[in-house]
This record gives sequence, structure tokens and C-alpha cells, in this order.
Amino acid sequence: MLKLILLTFILWNQSLYAQDLSQDLGFIETQNTHSNPFNIPIYVDLAGNINLISRDTGAGASFNPLGHVAFKTSKSQYIRPVQRYEFSLDQQKEDMGWIEVKRLRWELGLGLGATIANNVMNLGFVPYKGARQVMIRLKKTQDEKTARPKLPDTLNELENWSIGDNGSFQRYGGVQMFVGAGFSVVNIATVGLTIQNLFSINLKKLSENKIQLTIAEENLKKRRIQSGAAVANIKLHWFDGKRLAQHFVLDLTDDSHHYLYKLAIQGKLDELQTKLPQEAQKMEWKGSERTGYFGIPGVAGQHIHRSEYEMDYEGEGIDTLDIKSRRSSGWLIPLRNHNKLVYQTDSAIILFWYSEMNKANEEVLSQRFLTPGKIMGARGFGAALPPGTLIGSTLSQMGVSFTREELEAITPEMLEEILVNFRARCEEMELSCAQKKNFNKISKSLRSYMSHKWDEVKDKLGFLMIDEPALINSYIKTIGSKKKLYFKFLNEKFQSMEGAAEIVVR
Repeated sequence: MLKLILLTFILWNQSLYAQDLSQDLGFIETQNTHSNPFNIPIYVDLAGNINLISRDTGAGASFNPLGHVAFKTSKSQYIRPVQRYEFSLDQQKEDMGWIEVKRLRWELGLGLGATIANNVMNLGFVPYKGARQVMIRLKKTQDEKTARPKLPDTLNELENWSIGDNGSFQRYGGVQMFVGAGFSVVNIATVGLTIQNLFSINLKKLSENKIQLTIAEENLKKRRIQSGAAVANIKLHWFDGKRLAQHFVLDLTDDSHHYLYKLAIQGKLDELQTKLPQEAQKMEWKGSERTGYFGIPGVAGQHIHRSEYEMDYEGEGIDTLDIKSRRSSGWLIPLRNHNKLVYQTDSAIILFWYSEMNKANEEVLSQRFLTPGKIMGARGFGAALPPGTLIGSTLSQMGVSFTREELEAITPEMLEEILVNFRARCEEMELSCAQKKNFNKISKSLRSYMSHKWDEVKDKLGFLMIDEPALINSYIKTIGSKKKLYFKFLNEKFQSMEGAAEIVVR
């Protein structure tokens, strides 16, 4: 479904305004548990002696229970968007309705740990279960009350949903096994293996009586290496996953569909498959992820991610998704999640920016949304707010695509023209790429791509373009293509909107 969702966004499906990208990428998010196992300070050595709080440093080996607990809930509200062909910052002029996004995630596990080799080596085994639930509701007023995110027990509960409401309800569980070496509070290195199964139910109300039901089952293997202390660490992950998703349409007026729904939420799909039309999609993926963290856990911290996924849909060939992201965590700092996605097929590169923020001001909105759009030349992105303007909770998305034919048609002569236009745009906008060192580095990279095949450079070219919006402007100007920047802007104070803004180059 990820392939379909991302491509649909770029083609500007008008029904997408109630969709939340973090829900679309839910299967990626739940690859990692929300927390790590921790020691429960009850230590038993080989002689049967029990120590509380601290280990007996003289014991050759000791055993202790391990816990795994996580709980997170959040709520965001945005004004319902209107369609626009250029971006603007407008006060809400009338009650357009609201979009509410509620999330709930929990995990619980209990296992056994062992410390050997004079308390230097650690081993662990922790079975766990968890759930992730996201509910997107359309409301008439901001103060309208809605229930917590919970999988409906019966189909009758969906009668109270509005058309367009949708929810994702994931249940997962597995076991984590690890062995590590440490000294004092520093983890020198930990190597682990996680085996996880996931069962996902997605519901969307299509009309007064029609419900789209998606059932997905997933098997995952994850290998990891971790090093560092609690306040600063780095993690390397490798994933192998298989996923089968099946789509059905249920009718609230058909009593037999109520019975089939009860079977579906129990994972009993045989009758649904024989009695209802369905669409099924198989996907296999391999991926890797590098994550760095610095901060005080639970208080204030910053996560930096770089991940790559190779996805095979129905055996039709490999598509690639590369992600760069920065994410904040901790109760002392506001939410700041920023993602850059480069989605590559055999025929196109799709560049996608996605940010989710709360307690936002004009500075962070400009840096992550308005300025990149302005540099590209998209209509309306030159809008400005007075310094210090508070804009509250904000979700922003932008996307633009280039076909393989457009990029492979670049000749050496055209590349030199692209670089001339690129330098001019960098200087005009007073960007860091106007500096000689930065410009020369980018130029060297672009020239080197000319001698390589598409499959070898499409990800590098994609990330170079997404990091340098001025390069997008110069490509469009040189190839003479008409492009639009597809955008979504959801906000709790200013009028939300989505649409396609023409990219104007001069």
C-alpha cells in the first residue's frame, strides 16, 4: 500500500486530505519497539544469594528479570483543509470543520537476563506484546468530543463515524534476544535479534453504509547493533519483512457482514475470502537503519535517522524508499518531526517532505515548509509571518516528481546549463550553495552521475535534489518542464489547505 499511497499523493487524489502520512508508514514505525528492555533490580547469583538494587561485583554470574514497558498517547487537531492552486496564509474565515488525530501506543514484556564474565557480558531474552492505534476523525467543531482510539468491537459502532473517518489498529508481539558487553554505565556494544509478528486492521468509512476493511499480516526479522550510553548512543538495524494485505468492503445494512467483521477482527479470514470480493497485495522488503541519539531520555532528546528500504510488490520488481529524518523526544521540548523521503521506481523519482510539529512558530514553519517551496519557485510560498507569530500544531507535506526520461535526457551541455542556473538561484536566494566550496562539491557529484546507470545514481541524485531545492528549480528551468509542487498544510489556527502550486522559473 505504501507504493500506492505515495504515488496517489503525487497525483493529487482529492480524497487524501484526511490521510495522515505517519499512519501510511505505520508498518515501518512498528519495526522498532517503542522502548528497550530494562533491568529489574533483583539479582540472584549461582549460589542462590539474592541482592537488591545492585549486583554482587564479586559474583562470577548473576540472573535478574528484565522488563519492557512503553506507553505513549497524543492528540492533534487541525482545521479541515480547502483546495488551492497556490499556497497562502489566511485566517479561518468560516467554520470549515476539524480533523482530529489521536494516537495510542503501548508495549509490555517480561524476560530474563544474565550477567557473566565478572559482570562484563550481558545476555537477555524478552518476549513482548504491543499495540499501536491511530484514529482520524472529521468533526464539525473543535470542542466536539470523540472516543479514545480503540478497535470497534462491532460494526454497529461505525454508524457514528463520519464519512472519511479512518483508523489503523495494529497488534504485534515477538521476542527480543541480545548479548552485549559494557563497563559501568557505558554499553560498549550490544548485538540483538528480534522476531516479530504483526496483525493490522484498517477501517475507513466510504459512505453512509459502506466500510473499507483492510487486514494485513506481517512477519519481521530484525538484527541490531547498539553502542553508547543512555545520553548518547548509536544503533544499526537490518530488517527483513513479509506482508500480505487484503481489502474488503462491508455493508452496514447487511447482517451477514456484521458477522464477518467479528471474524475479521479475530483474524479468521477464510469466510471473508470466500463470501466477499477482495483485493490482495503481497509485499516483501529489506531495509537498514542508522539511528543516533543525544539527550536525556524522557526529558529532552534528538534522534537522527537514515534508512533505506527495498520493496518488492507482487514480484513486479524492486522499488526503493530512502528516508532522512530528525525527531525530537522528551516532555521538555516541543514535537519536531521532520522527514525527507526519496521514493524511486524504475521510471521516476518522487521527492517528499513531511513535518509534524506542535507549538510551532513562524521560524520553524519557514525553515521546514515555506523556504524550500519558495526556493523551488512554487506560487504562494513567498508568504511571510511577523517574527514571533505562534501557529500551533502543524502538519506539512510537499511532493514533486521527475520521470526517468526527463533525467536521463540530460546531456553534458544541458548539465553545464543546469549548473549555471543553479549558481544563479543560490546567489539570488543567498543560500549556502552559493559558497564556492559547497557549489563545487555539488557540481562534482552531478558530473560524476553522468557516467553511471540509472539504478546506480537515482538515490544519490534524489537526495541531492531534496537537500538542495535550488537544484530542482534549475533542472525545471533547463529542461523546460511544467511542474507543480503538491502540498498539504494542516494547522489549528490558520486555514488548512492542500493543492498543487505551479513552480515558476524565470
